[in-house]
Amino acid sequence: VWKSRFPHLQVVCPETAKPRVSEVVSVDMSIEAFTHTEQPWCKWVHSKVIDGWRDFENVIEVELENHPPPLLPKKRNGTKQAMIVCDLLFTVPFKKHASYGERFLMWLLDSSIDLPVEGNIMVPKVARLSRIFAIQDWSKAEMWYRHYAANYGTQIAVILVGHGPPVVEVNSSEGCTEALEGVANQLRRPHW
Repeated sequence: VWKSRFPHLQVVCPETAKPRVSEVVSVDMSIEAFTHTEQPWCKWVHSKVIDGWRDFENVIEVELENHPPPLLPKKRNGTKQAMIVCDLLFTVPFKKHASYGERFLMWLLDSSIDLPVEGNIMVPKVARLSRIFAIQDWSKAEMWYRHYAANYGTQIAVILVGHGPPVVEVNSSEGCTEALEGVANQLRRPHW
């Protein structure tokens, strides 16, 4: 649909996902090639593979420089990044007064979260579908998120997910470290 509406759009996906994605839409290049082309914006876009996850999705990082999106506080320390994922993490708000059908879907997908009180950071959820189909090695996935939180968490100002509102840093000196540690905590042991 997007390709027909925007014919000049370039479709990009992880190298390992190209065969399956190509069944649906023509793929112009892999994300690995996309982040290494000689375009001026390449210095601001990076791709990371998550250890322990199947190879259908990467983490995309976009450097925000000194121009924060409207969601972020204006005062920040240093250059920050946005972390972008699609189906790896969810932040769908829990609906207290959901219909029976919505309740069944919430149970089945197990992707809903309680929104945090003001002043606390939102922790994305590793949904049931991700836990079943995306994780190959739980301990590697947990360690990847712990390492990412410890080494890059303070640089991440916002986590953009494909399903639900964005996770936005509460304290610029901590970034999204606590949210990323919360993801790692969900990966301590296999659970469905």
